[in-house]
Amino acid sequence: MPVAAILAISEDEVGYQWFTEEGRVRHTSSLRWSGVDSVEVFKRDLFSYDLICLRLVANNEVVVEFDEEDPRWKELMSTLPIHLPGCKRWEDWFPKVAFPAFDANLQRVFKRKNA
Repeated sequence: MPVAAILAISEDEVGYQWFTEEGRVRHTSSLRWSGVDSVEVFKRDLFSYDLICLRLVANNEVVVEFDEEDPRWKELMSTLPIHLPGCKRWEDWFPKVAFPAFDANLQRVFKRKNA
């Protein structure tokens, strides 16, 4: 189950923080860029609008998921192709995910060759 997370980006890793369901305990974790096996983007239908989401996959498991409402979303979009060579740029995948409305339109934008 992916976690909703607060994003932190560095040269070596993508970090994230989340709170337990009770909202009392903060957890932090990170994933090295070299550990990312694939990146998937898709839309969630939230009834009256769509939410574009991105998930990072490592060891065949969804590690963490971010969405376009994250304050650092634009930074993540520009950083992905830098840290994950071969990752499609936002401009290349966005129209395929955004349209048609209310469909998930799942796209894999990065897959590590040796994964």
